[in-house]
Amino acid sequence: MGQMLDSLARMLAGAHRDPTIRLNGELFAELDFWEAQQVQALTLQLLADSVPVSKVAIDGEGRAVAAPIYGSLVARSGDTIDLPQRGWLGIEVEIAARLGRTLTPALAAGGAEAVLASVESFHVGIEIVGSRFADRLTAGPNGGFADNMNSAGYIWSQHAWTGGTEIDGLPITVAIDGETSWQGTAKAPFGKLLDPIIAYANTPLAFRALQAGMLVTAGTLCGLVEVGAAPRQISATFANAPAVTFAVRQPSA
Repeated sequence: MGQMLDSLARMLAGAHRDPTIRLNGELFAELDFWEAQQVQALTLQLLADSVPVSKVAIDGEGRAVAAPIYGSLVARSGDTIDLPQRGWLGIEVEIAARLGRTLTPALAAGGAEAVLASVESFHVGIEIVGSRFADRLTAGPNGGFADNMNSAGYIWSQHAWTGGTEIDGLPITVAIDGETSWQGTAKAPFGKLLDPIIAYANTPLAFRALQAGMLVTAGTLCGLVEVGAAPRQISATFANAPAVTFAVRQPSA
């Protein structure tokens, strides 16, 4: 079993290093929850990348889960990124908490107030959603968990969001190449904005997702927004916060 998990992790690491590679999702479909967690950890170990951003969620079984977003995939608002060479699924508008101290089960036992006191600042961000699989649906939920929960990048605003954690109903606008692509209102996907962070702090897995200094993003506020095959400029405006923007560098002819 160990050899199989190591082999799958090496496949994922290879696909990260060479984004033209598309993996057969069926090879990952039989992973159970704990095996997928090990593959995720082994992949990070093989790549030896930094993890400035983590993502947390609550899965279909009600378990708190998390995944790294590698430093090589993180940019600031206003930056230019390379066009992903594999098809990307779209973007999600999110809010991340920058942790002033590491969240532990003991600290999380104090509830939302204790966790909120550990947050240095909040920041609006855009997650790029993508997969290393040729067809991510064939990999099943645990295969997607192993593949960093379908994260392909993160762009965050340096401006702190000061509007608090009650964000349901606030307006969101996404523009692609200057044209409005999506408009609607925010909805925290797992109850309250901090709920998945508190849940993971209470029942942490092997991945240390809640370390001091990390940006921890807690899920899409708008669902998945498709961006097309070759966008050049993407912008997301959340309530009255400055827009989060990034340019996409097209491959040279």
